[in-house]
Amino acid sequence: MPRRRIRDLPDLVEDSDSDEGQHIDVAFIPNEYESSDGDSDGDPNEDTLSNELPSGSYKHVKSTYTSTQKLLEPNHKYSWKNDALNDISPHVESNFNISPISSLQSKNALELFEVFFSMKNHILEATSENHFDLCMDDLEKFITIIMITIFNSRKSIRDCWSKKRILQCPVIAELMSRNNFVAIKKNIRFYKLQDTDQNDKVWKVRTLYDMFRENCMQFGFFDYNLSIDEIMVKYFGRFGIKQCIRNKPIRFGIKEWALCSSDGYIYDLDIYTGKSGIDERNPLVAVGLGSRVVIKLLSTLLEKTQREELKKYHIYFDNFFTNPDLMIHLKKNGLSATGTVRHNRVKVKVEMPKKAERGYTISMHEVNSKLNYITVMDSKPVSILSSKYGNEPKVEMQRWQESSKKSILFPHCFSMYNQHMGGVDLHDQHCNALMPTIRSKKWTW
Repeated sequence: MPRRRIRDLPDLVEDSDSDEGQHIDVAFIPNEYESSDGDSDGDPNEDTLSNELPSGSYKHVKSTYTSTQKLLEPNHKYSWKNDALNDISPHVESNFNISPISSLQSKNALELFEVFFSMKNHILEATSENHFDLCMDDLEKFITIIMITIFNSRKSIRDCWSKKRILQCPVIAELMSRNNFVAIKKNIRFYKLQDTDQNDKVWKVRTLYDMFRENCMQFGFFDYNLSIDEIMVKYFGRFGIKQCIRNKPIRFGIKEWALCSSDGYIYDLDIYTGKSGIDERNPLVAVGLGSRVVIKLLSTLLEKTQREELKKYHIYFDNFFTNPDLMIHLKKNGLSATGTVRHNRVKVKVEMPKKAERGYTISMHEVNSKLNYITVMDSKPVSILSSKYGNEPKVEMQRWQESSKKSILFPHCFSMYNQHMGGVDLHDQHCNALMPTIRSKKWTW
């Protein structure tokens, strides 16, 4: 237990005849949520944020969540002031010097596939419960055929076994007969009877899905810049959670939320099952959907990362998720974040001049949380909230203006957002480039 020597404590010593300045040994016992370095959480109703991160663990914070709260920080009082702050938190390197997955560099493509697709035994057991005998050799051949169709496609999978030279694919025909392939495709299952959960709309793939998530997170979070966005899995069949998002490359499909690094590696993901899709990992029912998704995807990082290490991470998301309440809550728990924000989510008006030129900037910050709110005129006004970055240093960006490209100075936070936000889109691009042509009307497929 740490001991500190202090002077002059008349309240602790009664009727002392000792000389003035005598030293008294006092042992200070930290409270339940105080760390060994002496920093404490302080009053939970305190309106201001200290520059030092609170020491209480996220598990304690998570235990205080209730299903009725509508805000993550209901007691925070906002006080906006003109001009933005710079260097809110110390600079750290964006990437690890030694990647935890360096051991994978020596593996070939097949070994690398096995690291992430470790669910074959589960599929065999689930298919066996469906009264269909499937061996490991046939399952591996079945998966191989699916992977071949990524770069050797046909209008119909049956054409791969055609006797016409222009259609046939000898590699597939030698692996497995057509009737055997069709039988496996018809009878393969991804769930067991014990997985049944009527409260989960996607219980038929939940076990397989969680196994894949664990495989993705087995190496930890080895990039300090993370982004959160949505992914659409193309699907045209009938299913209750199918979404339609217009003006998107994939309009119809199953929506997922993803947490990725800036270079496209996926760490965690979750299926959007509608408003009632709530599980035990996320008790926040009344909080806005965007905040709920962010907290759910970041829960593993918050719970398993030390506070000093957590300071190095930075989260990026778009205006669907961003709001001041979420940004302040993440900062209190040790994570800095940057995201574009809709004007109606910040209770302060920003009046941009009617004829403002590109690059015109209006900067503000929230006094109690040190949160920057910066609006820049591009083709239209664009606003960003950041708990780390500000205006300086300004960065040149190329923009079309009066039929020619010109260099326009933009705040530093916009440069960092453009640099690190596209991780989920990059991951989505890789997936779409490797999409098999074999389809099914079953949503589990």
